[in-house]
Amino acid sequence: MTIAQVAASARRSLGPYCESECRALCCSKGILPIDAKSQPRFGNPGSFIVLDNGCPHLFASKCRIYQNRPSACREYPIWVRGNTVTLSTGCPGVQSGKFYAHERQLLRLGATVLRQ
Repeated sequence: MTIAQVAASARRSLGPYCESECRALCCSKGILPIDAKSQPRFGNPGSFIVLDNGCPHLFASKCRIYQNRPSACREYPIWVRGNTVTLSTGCPGVQSGKFYAHERQLLRLGATVLRQ
């Protein structure tokens, strides 16, 4: 398994927790960076949307554009850049150790794991 595959597996494993316990906190506040792929729906690439009032596509803790969500949403809370993996400490799942087994696997694969 590759670093990217472990990260993808970790994100998938968090889904039920996000819906039932966390209630999509990451979509309720924060800043959403806009990339080129997301640009037609959200604005200019390189810009940001401040989610003070939550994401406009969030309804009852579920994303109405899940299949077409921006890259930032797809990757959260784990970003992989080469062999460096960053876990968002703003995610309650990261804070509560939900990724521990995946983090161990990433380290065995030679990844540098950061928390921000």
